[in-house]
Amino acid sequence: MVENATRQAGRPISLQPPENSMAWHTRAVADLLRAWSTVPGQQFRLTLDDGRGFNVVFRHHEPPALEAEPVRQMATYDADDYWLVKLKFMEI
Repeated sequence: MVENATRQAGRPISLQPPENSMAWHTRAVADLLRAWSTVPGQQFRLTLDDGRGFNVVFRHHEPPALEAEPVRQMATYDADDYWLVKLKFMEI
């Protein structure tokens, strides 16, 4: 017997730009996301630009739950420098 169903919770949601030249965030935003990702069990409301919304938590069981790297390699970084950010969430 095989049963098919749509999973209502626990569904993985990953956010990353389709190309490295898109969806840059400032270091300040990347630092804020990193701080939020360190709070165990912290829940968020994720709303996509098409209006769909999801209650999510960071997906720590598939590390890394957050990746952030500078767009340009430099010796030091300011809060306004741009970073590429990839996020892994799980719908709850």
